[in-house]
Amino acid sequence: MKLPKPSIKFTFLFALLLNFLLWQLLIPIWHFPDEQAHFGQVAFRADQGRVQRYHELSTSREIEISEELLGTRRDGLGNNRFTYHPEYKIDYSQSYEGFHEAEIESLNNPNDRKTETLEESSRYPLFYYFLASKIYNLFGNDDLFTRVYAVRFFSLFIFFGTVITIFTISKLIFPKKIFLRLSLTSIVSFMPMFIFSSAGVTSDGLFHFLFMLAIYLIVKITFSKYTIKDIMFLAAVVLAGYGTKFQFQIIWPVIAFALLIIFCRLQFRKKLFFLVSLIVIVPIILIIINFLQFFVGGHEIPPFKQLLRLPVIPETEGVRLKSAVELPFVGYFIYVLRHTLAETLPWYFGVYKWLSLTLPPIVYQIINRILMLSILGLLILIYKTIRQSKFDQQTKVLIFLAYTSIAYFLSITIFDWFFIRGHGFSFGIQGRYFFPTIIAHVSLVFVGLLVLSPKSLKKWVAATLVLATVIFNYFSLFWVASHYYDLSSFNTFIIQVSQYKPEIFKGLGMILILLLGLISICLFLFEYLKMVVKIKTNLKTA
Repeated sequence: MKLPKPSIKFTFLFALLLNFLLWQLLIPIWHFPDEQAHFGQVAFRADQGRVQRYHELSTSREIEISEELLGTRRDGLGNNRFTYHPEYKIDYSQSYEGFHEAEIESLNNPNDRKTETLEESSRYPLFYYFLASKIYNLFGNDDLFTRVYAVRFFSLFIFFGTVITIFTISKLIFPKKIFLRLSLTSIVSFMPMFIFSSAGVTSDGLFHFLFMLAIYLIVKITFSKYTIKDIMFLAAVVLAGYGTKFQFQIIWPVIAFALLIIFCRLQFRKKLFFLVSLIVIVPIILIIINFLQFFVGGHEIPPFKQLLRLPVIPETEGVRLKSAVELPFVGYFIYVLRHTLAETLPWYFGVYKWLSLTLPPIVYQIINRILMLSILGLLILIYKTIRQSKFDQQTKVLIFLAYTSIAYFLSITIFDWFFIRGHGFSFGIQGRYFFPTIIAHVSLVFVGLLVLSPKSLKKWVAATLVLATVIFNYFSLFWVASHYYDLSSFNTFIIQVSQYKPEIFKGLGMILILLLGLISICLFLFEYLKMVVKIKTNLKTA
C-alpha cells in the first residue's frame, strides 16, 4: 500500500486502528450482528476439536448463561430484551466489575464450556472459524470476556486487509490521482455501519475482504495487464470465499461478465480456444466447489453423482417451482424496491442494538439528498460518455463496479424469492448484506458528486466528503454509546463502559484508548487537510 507520504500513511492507519478499536470496546459482548452465534461456532471448533454437524447442539452452557444474564438470550421468535427496545440497558454496578461479571467468569471450566445446550450457532462454512479458533486457543485458559475480545481483535487485522484492498481498487479508478484514492478509501473505511458489521466476532468481515479482493482481481484481469499468478490468486480467493460463506457464489455473474468482455476482444482462433477451455474447465470447477461446500459445511462426503449438481445455497434446496404461481417475481420485485427505499437503505447507513436503534431522521434525510445529487452527477457522466464515445479506464471500471453492485442486489433478491416460496417467509434482507460491494456503491456516489463539482473545487468537495464521513462515524459512535451508557458524567461513563471487559480495558486503559483515538483522528485530518492546501497552492502556481 503506497500512500502519498509516510506521515499521512501512519496517521491514517493509526486513526483507523483506534476508531475500529473504539467500536469494539464500546459495544458490549453479544451486541454485534449474530456475534453469540459466530462465537459459539468458534468455541465449538476450539473446545471440541471438531466441526459442527447440522442440527447438533452447538452453543455451550457458558455462552447460554452469559446471554441470559446480559439480556441477549433470544426466545423462540428470535427476540431478546434489546430487540426493538432501544431504551433497555444492562444493569450496571458502581465499580469496574459488573453485577454478573464474577458469575460469568466462574463458568470458565471444562464442564460448562464443553456442555452444549442450544442449537444457536451459525452454520456457515469452516474457513473463518478455523482461523478464529487458532486465536481463541491462544487465550483458551482465560475467562469468557478475554476470549471474546481476542477473537474480536482478529477482525481488526481482517479489516486492515479490506482497507488495503479498497485502496488498491481505488487505484484502478483514479490511476494518477493519489489524493482522490486516499479520499475514497477514507470514506469507505470510516463508514460507521460498515465498521459495525465487521468489528465483532463474525465471518462477515472475512467475507467482505475476500469478495472485494476477488472484484479487484477480476477487474485487473479484465482491463489491465495480468499474469498467470493473478488467475491462480483469483482461484485461491474464490475457494477461500466459498470456505467462508455460501453467498460467495454470487461472484459467478461477475466472473461471467468479465469473461464476456474478454471474449469480445479476442480474435476468432483465440475465441475458439477460449470456448473449448471453458467447456473443459467449468465442470471441473463446479465439482471442486461442490466438494468444498460439503467439506467445509460439516457434511459427510457425498456420492460422486451429487458432486455434479450446480452449486446452491442450502436454504434454496427442495423448493418447488410450481409454487412460483403463488408469488410472482414481478410483484415481489416491486415490494423489494419499496422495502429497499423504506428500510434496507436506512439500515445500510445505521441500525444498531439488535435492530432497535436507528439514527435520527435528519441524518437519513441529509444522506438521501447527497445520494440524489450523486445520481444526477452520474446521469450527466453517462450522457457525456455516450455523446463523446469516450470509454477510458475509469469509465470501464465504474461500469464494471455498477454491474457488480446490480448483480449482487439481484442475486440476493432472487435468493429471498426462492426462500419465501420454500419457507413461507422472508429471511429478512438487511442493509449490511450488501457491504461486500460497498466499494462499488461509494465509488459511484463519490464520482457522481465530483462530476457536479467545478474543476477548481473538486479537491475541496472530496475533502468535505471525507470530513463529513469522519463526523458521521463519531456521531454514530456517540449515538450508540449514549444508548448503552450514562454519558451525563465522564466518571460514570468510564465505570459503566469498563464492565464486562478484560482487565486491561478497565478504567485507565479505557481512558487511554479514548484519548489516543481523539489524538489520532485529529492528526489524520490535519495531515489530510495539509494535502488539500498543498494541492490548491500547486494549482495556483501552475
